[in-house]
This record gives sequence, structure tokens and C-alpha cells, in this order.
Amino acid sequence: MELDMHVAVDINDKIAEATEKAKAQSKSRGNLTPLTGSDAQSVIKRRNQRRAARKKQQQDLSDS
Repeated sequence: MELDMHVAVDINDKIAEATEKAKAQSKSRGNLTPLTGSDAQSVIKRRNQRRAARKKQQQDLSDS
């Protein structure tokens, strides 16, 4: 059981180091975090809403 505890602590340390390294690398890329699947879907949805709003606005202006 003691060996299991040491292995678990070692794994936890490696995960913490990898996490810190990944955060440092992401900050060097303009302080942007990578998008996840749900983030990307939200971005695309907002983009499409803005496009639709611009299209509607252009149609309203052309009708005038």
C-alpha cells in the first residue's frame, strides 16, 4: 500500500508539471487558450448570428 501511495504521488507530480508546462506554452501564444469543441461551436453560432443580422440590415437598407 505504501508503494501505491508513492506511485500515486509521482503520477500527480508529473501531471502537475505537464499542466504548468502547457499553461506556459499557451501564454506564449498570445495568452489565448485553445478552443474546445463546445467553445468552437459557440464561436460559429455567434458568427452565423452576426452574419444573419448584417444580411437583414442590408436588406432593410436596400428596401428603403
